[in-house]
Amino acid sequence: MPNRRVFLVDDSARERQEVSDDIHTFCGEDVEIVTEGEVGMAIIAFRRLMAEGIGLDAAILDYQLEDRMTSKPLYRQMLALAPEFASQRVALRTSLGEEEVRGMFAEDGLPFPPKYLSKGHLRDMLEWLKSLPPVK
Repeated sequence: MPNRRVFLVDDSARERQEVSDDIHTFCGEDVEIVTEGEVGMAIIAFRRLMAEGIGLDAAILDYQLEDRMTSKPLYRQMLALAPEFASQRVALRTSLGEEEVRGMFAEDGLPFPPKYLSKGHLRDMLEWLKSLPPVK
């Protein structure tokens, strides 16, 4: 059984691999990382994880995905299916500025995820992950 389980959504296969490697280096090899690269498949994967009762310690969502899509539909599903998780253990990772992205969420009447992570600040992401208490 993994020590922690992280759901990572990014449309770049290179980013998914590099972030996974960084998480394993900083947090240990016993972290299981479930990855998806497309918003529709990420929604399906999240629903499956919730239906199977597989606990997640955190989710890291890239804001800008393929074909001009964003991760907002996925976050909306997270709020509907697992509101406590969505309001405490989800980080939005993007190269856009925090205020800009907050405005985009507000335009859709969607609450902003609890953690903003700049793609340029790897240590912030890793420290945030380590700070989360494990899910029981």
